[in-house]
Amino acid sequence: MKPATIIFSLLLVAVFAIQEPSCTTTTGSTVYLSPRGGWTYGENDYFAYNARVQPQPYAIFTPNSTAQVAAILKCSSSKGLATVGLSGRHSYCTNGYGGRNGSVVVDLQNLASVFVDKNTKVIVAGGGARMGAIDQALAKVKGTLPHGTSPYVGVGGHTTGGGYGFTSRKWGMLLDNLVGIEIVLGNGTITYATAEHNSDLFYAVRGAGHSFGIITQFVFKYLPAPPKATVFFQSYQNRSAAQVVHAIEAYQNWTKSIDLPAELGLTLTMSPASPGSGRGFFGFFGSYLGSAQELRTYLDPLLRSVDSRAPDGNITEEYTNYADFLIEVSNYDGNPNYTNNDPDYTDNFYAKSVTVPESVTLSHDTISRYVNILLNEAQTSPFTEWGYWGGKHSAINAQPVDATAFVHRKAMFNVQIYTSYYGEGPFPPHGLDLINNLSKTLTGQNTWEAYQNYADPNLVNWQAKYYGSAYPRLQQLKKKWDPLNTIRFPLSIEQPAH
Repeated sequence: MKPATIIFSLLLVAVFAIQEPSCTTTTGSTVYLSPRGGWTYGENDYFAYNARVQPQPYAIFTPNSTAQVAAILKCSSSKGLATVGLSGRHSYCTNGYGGRNGSVVVDLQNLASVFVDKNTKVIVAGGGARMGAIDQALAKVKGTLPHGTSPYVGVGGHTTGGGYGFTSRKWGMLLDNLVGIEIVLGNGTITYATAEHNSDLFYAVRGAGHSFGIITQFVFKYLPAPPKATVFFQSYQNRSAAQVVHAIEAYQNWTKSIDLPAELGLTLTMSPASPGSGRGFFGFFGSYLGSAQELRTYLDPLLRSVDSRAPDGNITEEYTNYADFLIEVSNYDGNPNYTNNDPDYTDNFYAKSVTVPESVTLSHDTISRYVNILLNEAQTSPFTEWGYWGGKHSAINAQPVDATAFVHRKAMFNVQIYTSYYGEGPFPPHGLDLINNLSKTLTGQNTWEAYQNYADPNLVNWQAKYYGSAYPRLQQLKKKWDPLNTIRFPLSIEQPAH
């Protein structure tokens, strides 16, 4: 037996205290045992994106192959230990580290290869790949996929929870472009899923995949990059509450009254000028898959209705190289190192989301109360983003609600409500109250859905809000594909009651 085999076997026995052959046949994986006194941020590759939620894993493995992932899961399932996959370390509630103490973490950082097949227009990404690396590979063949603005986000969580980006109104969510996966189930079985093979599992992973196993390969059908693309950022500084309210109303009216093309994607971002000041910043940030001149025909009516004066910040850049366009979008969203595959910076934050249905027109009173809380009651550093998902040309909403486990197919806006805390000590209760109050003000008595990639461990009735009518079916599929409930964390799909 090779020394590496002996070391790996001893480590598995030390962690799981079992002697099954399946636990002693895999070689090469490094394992970090929970150190005395617990894990410390930044030690042994322990990087949690949200500093507010830093659970203490039982052990962290870094396998080098799918077979090693399978061996780890066989061991952990035999001992009944909760096990999770870690892709990009970008979970809002640190689900990649288990979301709570005592989980076995399978860190996929060594399974991050990316392969592009130009003949079939397919890209295969390892479960630990980041979106920036995928973009770099696609740039070489003038291809693209829809996804968010951060290059640091891992393909695993981003895809399985949706994968929204500015180009999603044109090309759908990232998961809508997924055509196959390689997955290791909770019992260590390696299998595959496509629309034709294990189709029920393929349905489940597109929206809730992180609950059904550890996905070691994602296969996407990529798209041709457009010949032109434009990024824009129109900002308004130090405005009154009334002006911020008017901006939201103008945005809402514009999306409902103008036939906006699928090539247009944007968000309305707003925050206090300073916490509790009663004044605010807002801006329109987005992209258009076409020329800057074409963009102006759609965007200018919105800007004129917001304010007859020019924005304080007015940036419109047209690109004929799509890779340069992606870098610029990322830069404007605060991600200056697009080609850096390191984890994202950390933040101490709390966030929620609300999907506002296309059928709803928010009242002046609701919007006014929302803005008043945002601008006057914050003691932390909040912002809110109103992403435009809807419209009759939206590829997001073109999919039937029951086509995948991602059910948010009737939203006009996806609203992210987020606050950071930069002070000393733990995250303050008033920061949690602020975000909860903003969410309640927006939804009222409505039971609107929420976007699972902005995961909130405190969300009441998360099962219905994240998964809607799909949840009972997902519970049955969980029972079928992970009967021992090995893959589990606070927001994972639950086994059916009976």
